[in-house]
Amino acid sequence: MTFRHRLVSLFLLAFAALMAFGAGPAVAQGRAGRDIPYATNFVITVATNSNGNNVFSPDAVPLNKRLVIEYVSVSVFAQSGDKPSLFLSDLVNGAGRNYWIPLTLVDAAGPGGMEVYRASQLVKLNHDGNGVNGPGAHCGRYYNTYAPVTCSLTLSGYLVDK
Repeated sequence: MTFRHRLVSLFLLAFAALMAFGAGPAVAQGRAGRDIPYATNFVITVATNSNGNNVFSPDAVPLNKRLVIEYVSVSVFAQSGDKPSLFLSDLVNGAGRNYWIPLTLVDAAGPGGMEVYRASQLVKLNHDGNGVNGPGAHCGRYYNTYAPVTCSLTLSGYLVDK
């Protein structure tokens, strides 16, 4: 299974879980007074000469909404010897915080000799919409082998009125 297929599978799994926990067709259509499902996938690349990179999801959260993030799934591809890290960011009423997501090494001899780390967990984070982008994350590393690191994220939750 290719990386793209895995990413699509994770997205579909997260969306199915969201639907199974009370979000029906009326919610997906965004009826007034109901929560609206939200899911996003994005990739963060850490360049060879960097220890980390901050990226926001390109899937905008509307200005009048707050995103409640309930689930995160992460895959990280790093050179052997790097120790990757991942932090999710929330933003409520102008105050932001970073939350560490623990990563587990699942394949020491992954594609191209890269190590593969994963995390999949329930969370409860909020992100106030600005109408431009979605929630942010920081992909980094503790030990720099000067090889690129790639973090692929899937976040899901729902939008509520602010």
